[in-house]
Amino acid sequence: MGSCHIESCSYGYTVTWPQRDASMIFRHVSHQRGTISAEVCVTAHGYLSEVEGPLAENLRVNLLSLEQRQKLIKTLHERHDAIPWKARVEEAFNAVVTRYRQGTPPVRITELPDGEELLYLLYPFCVKDELNLWFGEGGTWKSSFCQWAALLLASGTRHEQSGVMALQPWNVLYADYERSGRVQKARLKKLAAGLGLSALPENFWYLECDQPFVHQVEALQAHHAEHQIDLVIIDSVAGASVGELEGSESATGLMNALRQLRATSLLIDHVRKDPGSGKTSPYGSVTKINRPRNIWEFKLVDRFPGEVIVGLVHRRLSSGEPGNPWGFRVRHEAERITVEKVLENDMPSFDASLTASQRILLELRSGKKTAEQIATNCQGLEEKTIKNSLTNLKKAGQIVNLADHTWALSTRENQAKLADQQDFLV
Repeated sequence: MGSCHIESCSYGYTVTWPQRDASMIFRHVSHQRGTISAEVCVTAHGYLSEVEGPLAENLRVNLLSLEQRQKLIKTLHERHDAIPWKARVEEAFNAVVTRYRQGTPPVRITELPDGEELLYLLYPFCVKDELNLWFGEGGTWKSSFCQWAALLLASGTRHEQSGVMALQPWNVLYADYERSGRVQKARLKKLAAGLGLSALPENFWYLECDQPFVHQVEALQAHHAEHQIDLVIIDSVAGASVGELEGSESATGLMNALRQLRATSLLIDHVRKDPGSGKTSPYGSVTKINRPRNIWEFKLVDRFPGEVIVGLVHRRLSSGEPGNPWGFRVRHEAERITVEKVLENDMPSFDASLTASQRILLELRSGKKTAEQIATNCQGLEEKTIKNSLTNLKKAGQIVNLADHTWALSTRENQAKLADQQDFLV
C-alpha cells in the first residue's frame, strides 16, 4: 500500500501521506455487481498548494476502474501539478479497496469486555445494544407509546403508574418519517406533562426525515459520535427503507445501516395479516422476524371517548421465551396524555391474540392454580396443549410446580410482575 496511511472513520475512510501535501476522503463505499465504488474528495495541503481546499469533491468513482483512476489523475494534475497524483491516487485507491475487502478484523473472544447475556434500556420492551422491533396495525398507539417510552428513557423516569421504569437518563435520537416536527412536539409536550416532566429533555434529539435511512447514516454517525446517542428510534420502517418492502434486501440494508451506529435501535413497523390463519407479522420480508432480538406486537383492546386500552404481546426474545403480555390505559386530556398499567381482568378481548404459554403466564399473575383451574379459565386450550406449555415454561424457569400440585410464577417472573428489575438483567 506504499507510504500512505489509511484510517477507518464514521463516514468511510481517510487516506493521508507523511509529506502532508494531500488527503483523500472516501464516503459511502459500496460493493455492487463486481465493482467497489465510493464518493471521493481530494484536498491539497501545505505550502505547495496555491489554493487550499478540495480539488475534487463528491465524485462517485469506481475504485477498480483503470479508466476512472486515470481520469481523476488527469483532473488533479490540471488543477494542481506540484503533487505526484498518479502515485497518490494508486496508493489511496488500492489501500481503500484492500481495507474494505478485509472488513472488520476479528478479535480474540477473550479480549471482548465481560458482561451479562442480556441488558435492557427499558424492561422488558427495549434490549440494550440490540435491534428491537415494535409492530402493529394503525391506531394501536405504537408510535405514541414509542414517544412516551423515549421520554421515559431521556429523562430517566421511574413511572410507577405504568410499571415501566428507566433507571438512568439515556440519549435518544428519534428519526421520524411519519409526521412534521411541529405536530410531534405538541404530542410530546402532552406526554411529558403526563409523566410529570416540566419540560422536554435536552438529550432527546428529533430528526424529521425525507430520505431513506441508509442515505443519512453518515451524518447520523457524526451526530452519534458528538452526542453519544444511546438509542436510535426509526418511525417507521416503510419510510426508512429503500426498494421493495416485500424483499429481504430492503430490510437488510436498513438493519445493516443501523448496526453501523453501534447503538441500541428500535424500529416501528406496520403489520401484515395472513388471510388463511389470521396471524399477524411485521409487513414485508421474514428478515424483520429473524434479525431483531426483541419483538413486541401492539393490539387495540378497547376504545372509549378520550381513552384507549392497548395490549402488547411479546412475540420474540432471542435469548429465551417471550415474556408476559402487558396492557396500558391511555387517557387523552386537554393538556396531557397519561399512561397507566391495566389489570389483566380489564382486557377480556386480549386473550385470543396470545399463545398458550402467554395465556398461562397471564392466568398465573393472579395467583397459583392447579392445571384444572388453568384449563377452566383458559377456554379453548386443549388439555395436551396446556400440559406441554406447563412443561416448557417450567424448563424455561418461568413457572414452578409447588408441593400442593399447583403452578405459580417463578421468583424471577414475580419480580418482573412487580417491575422490580433493579439491574434490568435477565
